[in-house]
Amino acid sequence: MNDFFEIDFVKAGEKNSGDAIALRYSKDVESRMYIHVVDGGYTNDGQKLVDHIKKAYGGLPPQKRTRS
Repeated sequence: MNDFFEIDFVKAGEKNSGDAIALRYSKDVESRMYIHVVDGGYTNDGQKLVDHIKKAYGGLPPQKRTRS
C-alpha cells in the first residue's frame, strides 16, 4: 500500500461547538495502518466518534494510546 493520509472532522457537541478529529494513515514499508484521534470532542461525543471510525475505517485497530 502506498503512503496516504485521511482526515475526518466529525460534528461534536452542540451547534457552534466544534468537531472531533480523526486521522488514518499509512507511512511505512510494511503498509501498517494507523488511526489517530486528535480531538475527541466532549465526553458525550465519544461513541459517535467510535461509530464513525468503525464505519469509515472498517473497524478499530489494536489499541496503543499516547497522550501529550
